[in-house]
Amino acid sequence: MNAAQLVLAGWGLLICGAAACAVISARRHLVGPLAFLFALGSSVLVAPAALSVLLRDRAAETGALLSLPGVQAALTFRVDQLSALFLLIAALIAPLATLYSIPYMLRLRNQGLLRYYPLFLLFFAGLIGVVCTADWLFFLIFWEFMTICSYFLVIFNKEDRKAARAGLKYVVMTHGATALMLIAVIVTWKTAQPHSFSFAAAKAAMAQLAAARPALLHLLLALWFLGFATKAGVLPLGDWLPDAYPAAPSGASAVFGGMMSKFGIYGILRIFLDMLPASGFSTVWGIVIAVAGASSIFLGTLSALAQDDSKRLMSFHVIGQIGYMLLAIGTGIYLLPVNGLLATLAIMAGLFHLVNNVCYKTLLFFTAGSLEYRAGETNLNLLSGMWTVMPVTGAAALIGSLSIAGVPPFNGFASKWMIYHVTLLGVPGMPLFLLLGILALFVSLVTLASFLKFLGGAFLGPTALNEEQARAGDTPFAMQFPQMFLAALCILFGLAPMTALAGIHRAVGAVLPLAAVPSLSSLVGDSWAGLQLNAFGQQATGVWYPAVVLGALAVGMLIAYWVFRLGAAPRRAVDMWQCGALVDGALARYLVVEPKHEPATAQFESRFQAHGLYSCFKVAFRSVYPSVPLPHTGYPTRFMKIFDVDAWLFGPIVRLGNRVTGALSRTHSGVPQMYLIWQLAGLVVVVVLLALWAG
Repeated sequence: MNAAQLVLAGWGLLICGAAACAVISARRHLVGPLAFLFALGSSVLVAPAALSVLLRDRAAETGALLSLPGVQAALTFRVDQLSALFLLIAALIAPLATLYSIPYMLRLRNQGLLRYYPLFLLFFAGLIGVVCTADWLFFLIFWEFMTICSYFLVIFNKEDRKAARAGLKYVVMTHGATALMLIAVIVTWKTAQPHSFSFAAAKAAMAQLAAARPALLHLLLALWFLGFATKAGVLPLGDWLPDAYPAAPSGASAVFGGMMSKFGIYGILRIFLDMLPASGFSTVWGIVIAVAGASSIFLGTLSALAQDDSKRLMSFHVIGQIGYMLLAIGTGIYLLPVNGLLATLAIMAGLFHLVNNVCYKTLLFFTAGSLEYRAGETNLNLLSGMWTVMPVTGAAALIGSLSIAGVPPFNGFASKWMIYHVTLLGVPGMPLFLLLGILALFVSLVTLASFLKFLGGAFLGPTALNEEQARAGDTPFAMQFPQMFLAALCILFGLAPMTALAGIHRAVGAVLPLAAVPSLSSLVGDSWAGLQLNAFGQQATGVWYPAVVLGALAVGMLIAYWVFRLGAAPRRAVDMWQCGALVDGALARYLVVEPKHEPATAQFESRFQAHGLYSCFKVAFRSVYPSVPLPHTGYPTRFMKIFDVDAWLFGPIVRLGNRVTGALSRTHSGVPQMYLIWQLAGLVVVVVLLALWAG
């Protein structure tokens, strides 16, 4: 079996797993482990196959599994280096998220698991189909299949009206995006000679349009970009994302935030790298993509700072982090016609940030779900002191927060440093990218501020749990292991970034429209201990060796400890200050307070809620950017009736059946003559039917 056939087998295993989980869904303690075994088995098949394609620089494909000769479409599983990279991501996250879901879903005793595990496995099957098909028609079919599965996961909590509204908003906006892409696909199919939905035919059609009808090609690129940007969650097109992701169960939220949004980036790479020739179109659309990315960084991250719900805060940061990827990728696309070396480095930086984001964003959603599991709450104003109760989750949250904020030596710093490098130093003669890089650098500080809010509100301070919750301790091991594993990857890719960049370079090189792709050593050096960036092909323009920095930090800490011991200062034990002020008991009812001394003293210490942590920052920005009143739009209740199948289909059928059976029941009066009349009427009907048949 070649690599594509192994991936197909893993895909089929997910389909079988969904069917098996549907059959035993009533066995709540068995369905979760069974789903995990199927997800793990699929990953065991998919991961080595994808890795073999990535290392051998050779694509693999199956024969045509399904052909539609009338429209020249064919379902073929094809795995090249770019799709192999995304398959590795799916193979990593699928078993971790399924394992995490086992204890989490058992907590939801009133919810049936038939609506979770089968859809969860089918969702991963849809993801695999998206990156493995080389035909636009089946690409859109798999994408819509994935969207429908994720929609039902978003509305999993049937009693939550907010979840229903979020699901409606999600399905309408993403299906609108699919409609835009379908228009572009049909026009491309019509242009291809002979007509075909294959990627190869689309690539040839785009080259033909670039020469003959450039305005039409710009329109098609705009439709594709709008569609994929909506799917990825780029603001304002991704307005659905902060409502939809928090509504789903935390295992699904982690997959959505950590992985699903990145597949919109996959589509953009396919169009603007694999199919669009390096030309003036690249210059124009590189600027568009980079500006959209920078806008998403700014709007998404500043919006996250104002959030008090942990899952909603994470969701806005998905939007901001997607912006970093698009900023780097857009810069690379802009540079393709003029500087292949710098363009390759920029696109590698964007994909490196994507890989890093999968690790720490999935991890952070897991930690938010763990807080909900133990405390039953995601509001940071109502959480406090969870570190003493959940030390493993707290450590994972700390690593994830430092990673997303770009604090060295974690993985987020390495990829952000590369992005800053190519935007601040690498685009001579184009100051726009310099401004975008400065904006991204500033917003990274806002990211750190918002995660200080997350850590401070949820994990620091006195505990807000009751005695029973505090005695329960941290989450079960099935929830801890995925967090520890992803936290370890955040550290690994930070200390040894070449472990990820080696595969990323192969994936990028397979789709770049360049005659000769620069070697890995010419871009980032050849040392596995760090990075030596070479943006202009002459000498190193940036050097990052995390082990050296970590060693210097360790030496500094040892010196500080030596000075502390040398001073022999006396120690004294005091109550921990929670950053508040001591107030009399009479004021306690007006403040969020915790006891500071014995009850007899009637003194309490006030403490900040998470909501007020950056109130000064919010006020300052409100004065700079005064709020503009927007027209209020009511909820589209009439439009919702379209999706209320019970109201317009099942309900009328049931009522009609009740009327028919009620009328029949009234004929059974108990009078013998009435039954004789019915028999006579039946005999007449039979005679008439026989006569018609004979005639």
